[in-house]
Amino acid sequence: MTQNSFEIEKIYIKQQNDLYKYKDQLFQLGVEYNTKSQVYSNPYEISDLAMNEVKWLCDKNSYTYEIKVQQYSDYDKKVKNLYKMIIIDSSNFFIINRRNDKKVFIISIYQSFEKDIVNIVDCQNGKYFKVEQKVPDTYNKILEIYNMLLSINSDDIDYFDLEDFILVLSILLEEYDKDSSLKGKLIKFKNVTINAIEKKAQNNFLCNCVRGFYPETDFFIKNKRIVSSQTENYVTYEQEMRIWKYLFAQDNRKYIGVRKEPNLFDLFINKKIFATINDFETKVIIHEVKNDYGKLKVKIFDGNNHYWLRNLHTKDELIQMVKSAR
Repeated sequence: MTQNSFEIEKIYIKQQNDLYKYKDQLFQLGVEYNTKSQVYSNPYEISDLAMNEVKWLCDKNSYTYEIKVQQYSDYDKKVKNLYKMIIIDSSNFFIINRRNDKKVFIISIYQSFEKDIVNIVDCQNGKYFKVEQKVPDTYNKILEIYNMLLSINSDDIDYFDLEDFILVLSILLEEYDKDSSLKGKLIKFKNVTINAIEKKAQNNFLCNCVRGFYPETDFFIKNKRIVSSQTENYVTYEQEMRIWKYLFAQDNRKYIGVRKEPNLFDLFINKKIFATINDFETKVIIHEVKNDYGKLKVKIFDGNNHYWLRNLHTKDELIQMVKSAR
């Protein structure tokens, strides 16, 4: 990596109307809310796909926003903006490119009784490096790996750019420590919650109606992990973290072990249905739903314009329309 200047595209959305409803969705896309300036923005580079989804959400809801291209020459900022570290588990870590979500480095630990093998793969250049040494069994194993690499003379290695990798890793460890702090709080919260749920002994129901999942999906605790009623299987690590982060939010803790009755927003807003536009049936997004004498009036967004559907629907009819368009 050369230490030349670089630029990133940043979006700025001032707090307006009901934008707060999409705070979680924007956060998932890499756009965070600054309470001091009351502006949503991406602190780091986000992928083109994520940026387009944020723009689409704003256009759909008529939110105003501003795009600015910012230039940086500081190498630390460059690394933090281009890369991020993903924690798979205590023995596997990915460094990925924020722009395209592609893996840049893979770090994995193979543990055995006598010694461990730390594998480092440079995915961009097709290079591989390994260290055969016992990794201390601590919470922060990636930091231990970093300290191990510092003791290696990189001048003796010509088949892998170890010096560059160590520099990138040292910069990302600062962000990792921040994530670890949150992760530590989540783990404590998760363990306390699981113990409380298991003591109730009432089918171990955890929650339902979690943003990013089908609203009718129930989640249960089984063997200290989360099971989805949709698949009757354990959810993935990423999905589990999303559920715990949702429940960790102060406003959502009241729903732990308590079945939430989905409201119209949970059931329909931003969900897709089939509608006929200019004699063509296409999938459109539900933008707004209103009660109209016992039935529901639906406003849709086709990517360019908003329309109120001519026909009214019952709640059950609209639920079926949403399910049919999945």
